[in-house]
Amino acid sequence: MDETASTRKLRNVRNQRKRAAIVRSFILELLATAGVGSVIIGCGGSSEIHSLGNLPAAGGASVTSSSISTSSGGAVGSDSTTSNSSSGSAGTAELPDCSQAPEDGCQFAEGHDIRAIAADETRLYWVEYGTEDELGNPRYDGKIMAQDFDGGPPEQVGGDLAAPVGLALSESYFYVDAERWQDENGGEQRALIRLPRAGGSAELVQAGLSPKDPDGTKCHYPCFAATPDFGYFYHRGGVHRVSEEPGAAASELWGEVTENGFVASTSDDTVYFNLPSLRFQRLLFGAEAPEQLLPTLVSSMEWDADTLYWLEYADDTLYLVRWQPGNGSPRRVAAVENAPVSSVGPLKVAEGNYFGFIWHRDGSSKIVSGTLAEPEQVTTRVEFPDRFDSGQNISERWLGTRDAVYWIEEGAILRSP
Repeated sequence: MDETASTRKLRNVRNQRKRAAIVRSFILELLATAGVGSVIIGCGGSSEIHSLGNLPAAGGASVTSSSISTSSGGAVGSDSTTSNSSSGSAGTAELPDCSQAPEDGCQFAEGHDIRAIAADETRLYWVEYGTEDELGNPRYDGKIMAQDFDGGPPEQVGGDLAAPVGLALSESYFYVDAERWQDENGGEQRALIRLPRAGGSAELVQAGLSPKDPDGTKCHYPCFAATPDFGYFYHRGGVHRVSEEPGAAASELWGEVTENGFVASTSDDTVYFNLPSLRFQRLLFGAEAPEQLLPTLVSSMEWDADTLYWLEYADDTLYLVRWQPGNGSPRRVAAVENAPVSSVGPLKVAEGNYFGFIWHRDGSSKIVSGTLAEPEQVTTRVEFPDRFDSGQNISERWLGTRDAVYWIEEGAILRSP
């Protein structure tokens, strides 16, 4: 098949997926209108107790930079013993070469119901949800997969997970957000665990993980962050932390955090977050209370070295804002979008570039990017004719690197330059 025919075939597949997404979006909106606010999970799960397993010695370990990938929703999972017998595709080495991806996307990887992606300097990682029984209960066959950006076959680096839906990386661990985890008594609940990237036993971080506070306020991106010494996650309205030391127990740093997320400084092990009354805060280790930095809420924020970036919308213009704590006031450094915007998705910073997700009032959406050296030069990377992945947590379903943008679309990972 020549390149033109291959591209045409991919475009036809994507159009079919988009039509399916529109139907799915209509159903979700109909359910919301009818007042259905939650998903009902079938009873009568498996009576088999699944203990936490191990990662293989290869564990997907790779050299990571000081810029840690983040993913909302924290992490969860169950067994981690690698298995090649679970149902669902683990990807194929016969996918098209994405080294020169066309503008409308190239299929980088495929799998069984991919839910979230993350990356380090050399590899893309994703979680496959796995399959369910006739009652809708997960079969504990979810996986963590990895593939080099330069090509080659995908590799399974973790398995036996129950419905994983979120993934994040620290220097030492995979943090996995799964919808089910089975304790020693056979009870199942949502939980946060981590799996050593160098191999070894999986560890439970937080049983009953709740990305919502007691009043139902949902945490938006990011809900997980990491420094060289600690991992952080959002649970029941508060920021919690766990040491990167094996076997460490998690503890709450501060409660009553708003839904606008938090970030952790990789330079001084300091966590930054919003409080409803005190606005943007910094919490130093050992301090009795947070220190107010800015009298405003700061959402969708990301670090690059010692500089914090976020997106700000005013007067039909979306701005990229830059601020160095202790070095003057925040400054708008680029007009990212000069058009009416209905909402703004997460800002992500990677390898000297920034990426933002934008929803327009006409229902379309797109991913834009620019360099931090010349932030005013903004490029549209991917455009979607409808709301991308309606009903899904958008922050976990796309990311940008120095060379490309990757996103999840109907069970596959696509790439565009």
